[in-house]
Amino acid sequence: MLAKMHLKLFCLTALIFSGISFSQEKTLVVIPEKSGSYIIPKGKLGVTVAPVRVMIDQITYRGCQILEVIADSPASKNRLEANDIITEVNGTKTLKPADILAEIEKSNGKIAIKAIDSRTGRIVEIKDIELEMVKK
Repeated sequence: MLAKMHLKLFCLTALIFSGISFSQEKTLVVIPEKSGSYIIPKGKLGVTVAPVRVMIDQITYRGCQILEVIADSPASKNRLEANDIITEVNGTKTLKPADILAEIEKSNGKIAIKAIDSRTGRIVEIKDIELEMVKK
């Protein structure tokens, strides 16, 4: 009985700390890496992100948490939402927002993103995200 109470308290604490809730199958804890946020413009992806570490079931990942998604952006059209964590772009780990921008700049107008879905705690891959690249 005491073990069950401790587990429920831990899960509740983790959910309050992270501000993210989803099914009780997974516990997600988000730890900010640095203060501040970075905007990746609408034509390039359309999100505001911040670097974080994420613990899911005692496994630690690093990436960039989406703080905001701009309406009608490539991110919103591909169902990325606030609190999702971008961990890779085109197979390259994204430890900081500059990593995302570098991969976008190297792309031919399409990218693939690997992210942690904050609603389920699962890692998802979204391929062929079309960007509205601005001509140089």
